[in-house]
Amino acid sequence: MEKSGKKRETCRRNTFAVIFGGIGKEHSVSLESGANFIKKARALGYEILPICVKEEGDFRLMRDGREVDAYPVRLFGKSGFLIGGELIPVRSAAIIMHGDFGEDGVIQGALMAAGIDFIGSDTVSGAVSSDKYFTKCIADSVGVPTLKTLPVYGEDEVRKIENEIGYPVFIKPMRLGSSVGAAFAYTKGELERALGEAFALSDRVIAQPCLTDKRELEVAYYSSEKRTVITPPAEVDIGGGFYSFSEKYSDKSRAALNLRAEVSREVISKLTEYTAKLAKALGVRHFARFDYFLTAEGEIYFNEVNTIPGMTEKSMYLGMLEGAGVSFGDLLAELFGDPL
Repeated sequence: MEKSGKKRETCRRNTFAVIFGGIGKEHSVSLESGANFIKKARALGYEILPICVKEEGDFRLMRDGREVDAYPVRLFGKSGFLIGGELIPVRSAAIIMHGDFGEDGVIQGALMAAGIDFIGSDTVSGAVSSDKYFTKCIADSVGVPTLKTLPVYGEDEVRKIENEIGYPVFIKPMRLGSSVGAAFAYTKGELERALGEAFALSDRVIAQPCLTDKRELEVAYYSSEKRTVITPPAEVDIGGGFYSFSEKYSDKSRAALNLRAEVSREVISKLTEYTAKLAKALGVRHFARFDYFLTAEGEIYFNEVNTIPGMTEKSMYLGMLEGAGVSFGDLLAELFGDPL
């Protein structure tokens, strides 16, 4: 019995938690990213404790087709997940949750309070990076160009938007990702509708001018104790349209995803410089994706950062890293450590 107990304890110390799902608007995408991350990690020999945060907020362990409560805690000087009345320690955790109540520092804070080590950006970096207005203010402060961004605090600010931005205008919630609640407006009526939809999801909204002739570029950022990698840009080609939630995740999407954008060395150099500055200023660590616009005139504008980039089969982040010499196995080994 003693021998068996020792072996079981060793397994626990070498178990890694993956937390996915969440109560936010991107729950379904987080489920897909989490499932793909877990599948890849297990294929490499990692012992994974899969923790799904349900839409109602419960933390549940998914095991053998059953669900049991599993909450991050610190009890009697020990940290881990409380499962069935037993504290199960883990070596580290990965939060694979997108958008509000996941990418914005909330879950990171819960793990920090419980004393559980995790990979990815911390509470402050997650909170600031998830706010599109805050990130643009920080980008501006370190010399990274952004489009004019107007904070909007109520549906009655139509006149202010018309005077300071004009038409066409792009409206989106400040702290939601995956283009949730975002819309173009070409008329006053469309603007009023866009504001109504955005404020139904968020109490803070931003307005930006529309770029009618632009390219959408994505840069993958990766850092470990061993190295820091900033990849050449990938490109999302939507034919000049809007890369909406449905275009991002629908099987019928028209978007063409190119892992290596055809751009000049000068553009690559600028994107690398901007990404390094932003990662440092925002306190981003381990993994993130930085999104930019490139105009026909060659102007570059920072758009937003995702501190937990998509990990689905369709997501470009892991493919971009692979092309830059960082395999998924490398990522796990450098951030998690070796499996059993």
